[in-house]
Amino acid sequence: MTDVIAVDSLTYSRWKRTNPFHGLIGATVSIHNPDKFKGEYAEKMANSLLKVGLESTKMSYSSSALARRFFDELGAGYKELGLFLKSFIDSLCDNISISVFFATCNPEKYPRTVIFTGEKDSGRTELVPTMEFLRDWVSQYFPVICAWKLIKCTNIYRKKFYLDGFRGPITNAWNELIKGNDVQIFPLGDDYNPFISFADLIVRYVNEALRMKRLFLNKENIELVLSELSIEESHVHYTFHNDLQNLVPLYKEENSKSNTGKQIFVKNFRKRPIIFLLKEGSKVIKEDSEWLKQTPFFDKVCDLAFEVDGSVSFYDKHQDKIMDGDKVIYYGPKGKAMAKEIDGLLKGVGRDIELIYSRDLFP
Repeated sequence: MTDVIAVDSLTYSRWKRTNPFHGLIGATVSIHNPDKFKGEYAEKMANSLLKVGLESTKMSYSSSALARRFFDELGAGYKELGLFLKSFIDSLCDNISISVFFATCNPEKYPRTVIFTGEKDSGRTELVPTMEFLRDWVSQYFPVICAWKLIKCTNIYRKKFYLDGFRGPITNAWNELIKGNDVQIFPLGDDYNPFISFADLIVRYVNEALRMKRLFLNKENIELVLSELSIEESHVHYTFHNDLQNLVPLYKEENSKSNTGKQIFVKNFRKRPIIFLLKEGSKVIKEDSEWLKQTPFFDKVCDLAFEVDGSVSFYDKHQDKIMDGDKVIYYGPKGKAMAKEIDGLLKGVGRDIELIYSRDLFP
């Protein structure tokens, strides 16, 4: 496997009654020996969890999943989580380089920003509060902005980017990113892809370190907390005000009165093979991704995605195309019937997929 650059981000918020603050933190992790890293990640994650008294239930974890286990099972707090993240990151710091990106807004200096509400050449624009644009818009697709900013800062192209799942409009940044690079998207990727997970853990570590030290989100403070890691090569970049023309939507949303901008069709960029989950739509159990993410079933799905270096997605018959090599997993009676119908139709047109019943994921 060639080098992989994994990307993830989170929203950094500090609330004060008189002055609420919002910022964004993202990270790109350049992994120079992905196969070796992947094997070491799984082994060291399991060992690290055992050291703090937790049994590993899957091979890869998002920072939110780790936090939930620390808080619920250990009764631990943010300090303990931060120490765990630092120790785990340090154990995997060989042959990688990281860049941390942050975005903050000065609403007094930049009270409003321009977004396009029509085709970009039409001249139809709208002014929105810059803080609102950062908080409600850019936060949704900040992984794209981080990857784009990396190529602008380093002039690297023809790279393989793994991005955690996102939704967002078509922008100059997106168009420039995909023009010369192989961009692959992993819905819920920080739960099962070790490279994206590692980027997520670094972002969470920065967030928790700033929290514990009561430091503001700026370049100097991020460099300070990164200096406490054993990673030899790290960089910090600001991106927002000076990059606004590349971050705003280029086109109005099709067939919609909203001004969210014409969206990137991320489904075309998902990493294959795709593991499709057939939801039941049950009236007995509230069925949503958050509920499923906390079940042993989803842990097994994550391990499968980890092993095949694929992505996970809930199946949408109106938008999804199942291709050769993809896997379809069902866990209830409605899903079973749908799976058999899908299998019959695809076999009839020469498609080769794998059907998996949830119980078969358990030894």
